[in-house]
Amino acid sequence: MTISSFCHDLLLTEGPLPLLTLARRAADAGVTRARDPEAAVRSAIADAEVQLPDGRWTTPLHLLEGRILTARRLPLCDAPWFEDRIDGTEYDVAPLDRALRSGPVPLAGGGELRRSRSYGAEWIAPKGWPDVDVGSDELLGLRIRGGTLHLEVVPVTEALHSEGEQLARALGHLRSRDLWSYWRTDDIAATLWARLATDAELLTRPTPPLSRCVPALAETLRARREELQRQASRWTVTLELPAALQEVAIRAAHRDDDLVPDWMSAFVARQLRDLDDQLEQEWHEEEYGRLLRLPRQR
Repeated sequence: MTISSFCHDLLLTEGPLPLLTLARRAADAGVTRARDPEAAVRSAIADAEVQLPDGRWTTPLHLLEGRILTARRLPLCDAPWFEDRIDGTEYDVAPLDRALRSGPVPLAGGGELRRSRSYGAEWIAPKGWPDVDVGSDELLGLRIRGGTLHLEVVPVTEALHSEGEQLARALGHLRSRDLWSYWRTDDIAATLWARLATDAELLTRPTPPLSRCVPALAETLRARREELQRQASRWTVTLELPAALQEVAIRAAHRDDDLVPDWMSAFVARQLRDLDDQLEQEWHEEEYGRLLRLPRQR
């Protein structure tokens, strides 16, 4: 048994505990022989468990008991990772994804859900799971009950949107520093965990996906989409130049007091516009000549 698995089981059965208690219990059980048990335990559990504002540690699965998350789809290994960044799935399932760091979560229909060893948030599920189909006006609901993950279909209704508005008011003060980081999309906001620890009603009823109803997440996702659209509107070309021509470009850029990449982009753009004008002129001349060659009608 590892330190992390020992502490995980302890937190699941007893609830939030101080680091000192975890360290003492781990040392008494012979799980750690470190000179500094507290440092050893903190290092072992920091990646998966959650520290609450009062200093105690708890496990995400304990905080998610009785809660429900919704998503339009799930980050299974056969799903394109790129889509997660666009549709917000990484935010929607982040609390459950954090819980999966501690180990597999049993599924109500049998088997277990595991987190892949890849860098992104990807899940490995039994073949055929999820075994439900959702329509355009429905969502997938993921509810933890008795430590087991239950899947359900959640209709998109006025009541759902009303619950989302309440959640937005509860978490509307979150700022970028509280968000999942750009590279660690499964690291849930500390504020949300703290609210789950103190608010017995939070997320017990279905809401729209977190990326839709938590204001800061929605804003981050909107900015990400706009940036992707800007990137898609630009065409990136790799240009290879002989050494002699590289010197020409460098001298010209310095003369215009510009950076070489910016000068090259502007130069190529001018040349392409001139070429476009030339091609258009040639087309008009060719078309005019064709008209002149047409036989006249009597």
